[in-house]
This record gives sequence, structure tokens and C-alpha cells, in this order.
Amino acid sequence: MKKTVALLCAAAMAFSFASCGGNDTYDPLDPDQIKLVVSDLGFGTDQFYAIAEAFETTHPGKNVAVEETVLSSALISQLEAGSFVGDICMFNDNALWRKWRSGIMTPLDDVLSSVPDGETLTVEEKCDPALIEAYKVSDGHYYSVPWINENTGFVYNETALNILLGENQWELPKTTEELYDLCDRIKSAGGYGFVWNDAYIDTTIFEAQYNGREAFNNMRAGKYYDEEIGEWVLSDAENLQCLSENTGYLRALEQLEKIIGQYSHQYCRNMTFIYAQAAWAGIPYANDTKLSVFMPNGDWAYNETKDYFDETGHVPGFMKVPVVSDIVERLSLYEDGETPFSQLSEAKKAEYDGVLRAMIDYVDGDPQTPPTWKGNPISEEDMAIVREARSLLMGKSQAQAFIPSNSTKKELAKEFLVFMASDMAIQIYSQNTNGLSPYLNQERYMSVSFNSKFMNEVTEVCSESQKVVAIYNDVWANGYSLPSIAYAQAFTNSIYTAENFWQEDISYFKANWNTILKNAGLAQ
Repeated sequence: MKKTVALLCAAAMAFSFASCGGNDTYDPLDPDQIKLVVSDLGFGTDQFYAIAEAFETTHPGKNVAVEETVLSSALISQLEAGSFVGDICMFNDNALWRKWRSGIMTPLDDVLSSVPDGETLTVEEKCDPALIEAYKVSDGHYYSVPWINENTGFVYNETALNILLGENQWELPKTTEELYDLCDRIKSAGGYGFVWNDAYIDTTIFEAQYNGREAFNNMRAGKYYDEEIGEWVLSDAENLQCLSENTGYLRALEQLEKIIGQYSHQYCRNMTFIYAQAAWAGIPYANDTKLSVFMPNGDWAYNETKDYFDETGHVPGFMKVPVVSDIVERLSLYEDGETPFSQLSEAKKAEYDGVLRAMIDYVDGDPQTPPTWKGNPISEEDMAIVREARSLLMGKSQAQAFIPSNSTKKELAKEFLVFMASDMAIQIYSQNTNGLSPYLNQERYMSVSFNSKFMNEVTEVCSESQKVVAIYNDVWANGYSLPSIAYAQAFTNSIYTAENFWQEDISYFKANWNTILKNAGLAQ
């Protein structure tokens, strides 16, 4: 127990204080030295010291001083005031998407079009296309590049499943109905289906699955599809079509309501994310010894929790997020008209979910025979909807590397950013952290391997997935704040329903829409 407390305290301190250090003392007058300021996040910083050393080896006479920080917001304020912070800043701050307008960030189009020494692909070609798409701002240029490849979804505790249900007595669910059936079994066996913290209770992926990638991206950008002209156009404040017509968002909220209200650890509301992750690893919280199986989280979770898992001996895993069962409402085979899937009888839901699972099995490659519905072939249009939903993986885009405008060593800083995308740096990144370089596209994820089952599952999921990125340079990140009541508070003890929450969101956006558009650079 003493060890557990020590681990938790150490983890808490790591996210509370900035630490400084580097390869060398920075000399602002040395034209051959740059200062790299990097945020200490879930993946750690060891990789950047190693990459800096490799850069110095391959670029004789050049030097990189590394400084760690967790106080990126304060440093951004210093930059806006004209102070020098570093030649390259690697921050994790949603506000950065609006800062390019202030003139503190150097355009980086030439970095993306550059080819690392001895290679053939440009930086842009090596990067995951969804990430590159996310980093282009409204003036058509790039002012930052990714330095973390974050993939979110559901993580699970394999050992907890074996203890609660028995080895070989469970399978990872492929639909949300299967997920809830499994959670019912876990609950009956004396465990919790989910543990979560407010910071990590996000199921945006269900919205993307339901709507499809194109619609998700456009609706998150404040647009709706105008049937008359056949184009995506900006929503107006009166109708707010991007949200009022966003059934996928409502369906995602409904999954949150169910997960939080029916299948969660009793103390989730009291947990910091550190304690929630510890509970997921099998460490009791508040003397509650029940095991928790699933957690909404990301691929950084292993690096943050490996000490906890070492202590409990449990084995963590990373899984494909189950396809939201409500997606059958979008299929032509759905015979119940406007009736929501959730309001059907249990027998009817089971029938639809059965065909959805069969479609997913076929998409996954087993069996080889196409599924049917009531003896008839399933249309290719329906198969395409399910195929896309099964392939989607939610990424993040707020971890941005940029060169401050007041750096006097921009060219050397750009050289380092190009080197970050080199095959050498990619391997160093993987060897020194339990994470994936952003310069691995879908075809190249399996080129790296890890010693952990968790990270090898991450690479497998990534290699089979098309990434959708929650973009922070659109209307959803400009002036938006949660309604007066947050997810966890809303759905704990049934204070709100998903419908109530959705309507409050609509009301908020309608009241603030013009300001939000202005903040996003889409209106005067």
C-alpha cells in the first residue's frame, strides 16, 4: 500500500510542477544552437532528448538545448507580450489554434514540403493525412506541425475480464449493444464495466461513426448539408443546423448517459484522472476493491499507468471502439421508420444488432461470405456505411510544435522539425516512449514494434483504421464552453437525459453563434 500511495503521489506531482533541464545551457547568441521547449505530457520527454542527440550527431556543429515545461499557457502569454521563450515550442493547448492570427507563429508550409535527408517522401506525405488536414488553418497555411500522435478510444483490463468472467469466456464487443451485454455480465460478477474521470469521458467517436467522416468534419466546422444546392454551407444562428440536425451527436450523448448512469464505478465523480487510471489498473479506490474493465482513454494510458500495472500484475489492452448500434437507423434495411433504435423492443434491437454484427464480421474479414438480411443481399450502400464506421479511429490535434516569430534561428529550427519526421527519428521516438510518432501513416504503423501487448494492439488498430481528428481550429473550439452542467454531473443520478443535454447545447450555441463565428475567423 505504501508503494501505491508513493506512485500516486509521484504521478500527481509530475503533472503539477514544471521541470527544466536540457542537453546544454542555452546560448541565445550561438547561431548553431536552438532551444526546444517541450510540454511534459503522458508520453514523457525522453524521446526528445534522444532525438536532439541524434540531430547533433547527424548535423555536426549544431546543438539542441531541451527544456521541459507543463505551463504552456503562461509561456504563450509571454510570447504574446514579445518575450523570447524558445526557438521551437511543443505545447499542448487548444488556444494555440487561434494564436496564429496574433503573429506569434512562423508559417511552416516549407517544413511540410521538405524531404528528410536521404529519403524520398516529404514530411507531409509521411504524416497521417487526418492530422495534416487538421493542422491547416483558415488562411490555407500551416503554422504548426504535430509532435504527438494521440489516438483515443476504449482501453481495457484483460486480467479483470479473466478474473470476473473466466479465461476464454468473453470477447471484445463489436457493437455497443454487445458492450452493454458484456457490462451486464461484469456487473453481475461483481465488477464495474467502466471507470472514468471528467477529463477522459468522451465518446465523440460514436458521433463520427453515426454521421460518417465527411458529415462529422463538416458539422464540427459549423456546416450542414443543403439539399437544394448539394453543398455543405455554414449554419445560421436561428436554425443552427449543424447541431439541431446532428443526430449522431445526440446518439453519442445517449451512449454517455448509459455508460455513466448504469455501468460506472461508484466513485468516478470523486476521482482525478490519475486515480481513475489506477482503479482501471486494479488498485482499489476508497477501499472499493471491485475491478473495473473499460476506460475511455488514449494510447498514452500505458505510459502513464505501467507502474500501476506492474504493481497489480494486470494486463492492459487497447481495442477498436464498438460500432454504435444505433447506426442501423441510417441503413436502408431499417424497417422501423422514424422510431429511434433505442425505443424498439429488446427482440427487435437484438435482430438489428445481429445483422450489424454480421456486417462487421464480414468487414473484419471473417466470414468470407457476404451477410444477408431476411434472405436478401445487403446493399453496398449499407455495407459502405458500416465499413466506414468500423474503420474510424479518433485522434487529437492540440499537441502542436511551432516556431515563435521572434526566434532568430528559424532555419535551424525548421531543420530540426524536418528531422523529427525522418525514419531515424521515428524509430528513436518509438524506442524512447510508449507512443507512436505522428509521421507514421496507415501503411507504416506496423513498421514499429513494442515490448508491450498494449502498444502492439495500438499499432494494429491504427494500421486498420482511418483517423478522424477532433479539429480545434473550427467553431467547436472558438468560444465554446460546456453548458452549465457537465457530462458527468448531467448523467450521474439521472439529473439530465441526453436529450436535455443536447437541447441545452443547441440553446447555448444559438445564443453565442455569431461570437463563436467571429472568434473562428468566419465572420466580422
